[in-house]
Amino acid sequence: MLDKFPPEMCAHIFEFACRDPGCTGRSLSLVSRYIHQASELARYMNIVLVGRAQIFAFAQFVEHTDIQLKTRHLFINGHEAYAEMYSTNEVEANAQTEYARLAALLSPADERL
Repeated sequence: MLDKFPPEMCAHIFEFACRDPGCTGRSLSLVSRYIHQASELARYMNIVLVGRAQIFAFAQFVEHTDIQLKTRHLFINGHEAYAEMYSTNEVEANAQTEYARLAALLSPADERL
């Protein structure tokens, strides 16, 4: 049914739907190709990153994507997740660099706390 709606209307609806930390956006991306494309920008409005691995992975994504992200809320928790407590020192050495790189890659228009 939603594939009959104009993508602009779907995108507006998805902006309201994707105000959680990411569960709704991930679910929308799996519905169909049309919904995946129409919800793409909304999926990155609210981002929660926990631990160095997620921070590093998201920084890599932002650096290599062609998507113009419109992030409104970005929460970064630099404390390790339980699984990361036993990770290598290489990840630890890259963490501060990735924080700075991620901040530089995000749009200046993004709201930051």
